[in-house]
Amino acid sequence: MFGDPAIQDGVKIPLIYQGALHLGSIDLSKYKKVTITYSTSASPATVADYETTKKRVMLVNTDTKGDLSPFDDFVVASATYTIPATTWMLTTVEIDLTNVNYSGDVYLTFDFTEGVNLYHAVTGVVFEG
Repeated sequence: MFGDPAIQDGVKIPLIYQGALHLGSIDLSKYKKVTITYSTSASPATVADYETTKKRVMLVNTDTKGDLSPFDDFVVASATYTIPATTWMLTTVEIDLTNVNYSGDVYLTFDFTEGVNLYHAVTGVVFEG
């Protein structure tokens, strides 16, 4: 599910909110890691609202459409991400792919907690071999 696009450097970026971004059909066994560049609507100033939020970025094998529970049944690889210093500040997180042997449709999503309105804008996804 996407919200209104964010504007960053003049480029519209769809916001991920309890949904997933389809990255295509990818053989993840060919890569050692993927670096995700993102920003989020949360910041340390509002972090109290997100204390119970799962802070995990994931590659999953199906479109979440905001209603998969638990995500763990569909996770191919994941990493914990951090809340940036300010709202919408660009931040990166790496997902280790060294032991991943999945090949097929890959979707990028973020864990969310029911009732927490946390948006993510993904500005870069770089796979490294």
